[in-house]
Amino acid sequence: MNESKLTNAQVTKYSMYGLTSFMAMMPAFMYYRTFMQVNLGVPAGLLAVLVLIGTGTDFVLSLVAGPIVEKTGGGKHGKYRFFFKIFPWVMLAGTVICFAAPTSIASPLAKGLICILGYILICGSVTFLGNANFGIMAAMAGPSMVDRNRMSVKGAQMMALSTIVTSLTILPVKTFIYDATGNEQLGYLLVSGVFGLTILIGAKCVLDVSKEYDLPRPALTAEQKAAVKGVSVGEMFASVAQNRQLLVLMLVYTVYNFGFNFAAGFEMYFFMFLKLTPATFAMAMTTHATVRSVASLVGSMIGPKLGMKLGKKNAIAVGLGLWGLGLLGSYFVIGRAPWYVYTVFGAFNAMAMYIFSGFGVNYFLDCGEYGYYKTGKDNRTIAMAMFNIPIKIATMLAGTMSAAALGWISFDTVSIGGGAVTPAIEKGFMFWFTLFPAICMFVAVALVVFCYKITDKDAAMYATENAKRDAERRAAQAQAN
Repeated sequence: MNESKLTNAQVTKYSMYGLTSFMAMMPAFMYYRTFMQVNLGVPAGLLAVLVLIGTGTDFVLSLVAGPIVEKTGGGKHGKYRFFFKIFPWVMLAGTVICFAAPTSIASPLAKGLICILGYILICGSVTFLGNANFGIMAAMAGPSMVDRNRMSVKGAQMMALSTIVTSLTILPVKTFIYDATGNEQLGYLLVSGVFGLTILIGAKCVLDVSKEYDLPRPALTAEQKAAVKGVSVGEMFASVAQNRQLLVLMLVYTVYNFGFNFAAGFEMYFFMFLKLTPATFAMAMTTHATVRSVASLVGSMIGPKLGMKLGKKNAIAVGLGLWGLGLLGSYFVIGRAPWYVYTVFGAFNAMAMYIFSGFGVNYFLDCGEYGYYKTGKDNRTIAMAMFNIPIKIATMLAGTMSAAALGWISFDTVSIGGGAVTPAIEKGFMFWFTLFPAICMFVAVALVVFCYKITDKDAAMYATENAKRDAERRAAQAQAN
């Protein structure tokens, strides 16, 4: 269906979650590893273990979140709105705890675990809120492919806007507080807590705009509770295993997110690699992040329009292909060029990403419509819940392996200032930083081209036929009653 029923105000209000959740999580996501190493004194080997604990726990939460969200009735709050009453506060707590380890604790392990606890609270909250947010999108848009794309694209644009705000403010404000107080940890803590407060605003917007769509569920009888008992983790895996296109899509997202997160794990060290002074380091990082964020915003405006012309399948192939070329260019150029050349490539890659990323969870919803059409079993919520799983897997593997890769090439961040970077280390660093992620992108492109079959025309047909099936079932139930 191509009709649109939602107003621009409704779509914008819904997308405030994307804006504020990204702003709330960014201080921790950008700096928790550096904070543990530099401020908490966590050695590289222990860092890899702590990152694995955090990302591994996050992965487990992502597995159970979908079934929990699906089983929860929500009472008077609505099935999905229920989660927006609780988890924004949990997320806010995580943003504070992440940087709140007392300096009086001598053990780097104990301090690192406090930081990781905050990281887990943030990630877990995003997982539950994300699943609930997808459910709200489906409830508000219904079978309209236009409204689904509008909501998804606007959410991506809002997240791109948030990157500009965070890029311009996080590091400069943290540095300002450090210069004023001599306490760098206080800078991290205050910035993270203030940004964390924004999620409360986003949650309020979603709660307001979804009130008429995600209605409170009436009390169920014992028989009705048994009939809608929800989906177990085992049933979730069985549902995914029966949907070949969903499996392919999950593999695509896992591979490309692994490459992306692997490169991200090296980025901070790239600027340290250049032996910049503290002042020039802050300037370079802020400039780089801001330019890339502006490119992301521009890309979020232009990319989805190109993506719609290409169709979602071609859009992801083209976007990932261009991203891979950008990383390949980085490998051959930035080792012998000023840092801002890397910024140019980073801006190009950010714009390429938005050719497809604006469609977001709609790729997974298309697979859910495909599965429902083929099997008659409505597991669309499960399919949308799978959107987070590849990202969690990729983050867990890339976070741990990128930390380990620094050890493999003998890259000791503590000794960079002393000139310990040898040609062998430089060569290994550039391979893992750019060429390896580029290979991941090209592998993902091949999977899309040769294995993913759902076109926009197919997805629209599946959604329309499934809506007819749902209407027929409701009519039959009404007659039976």
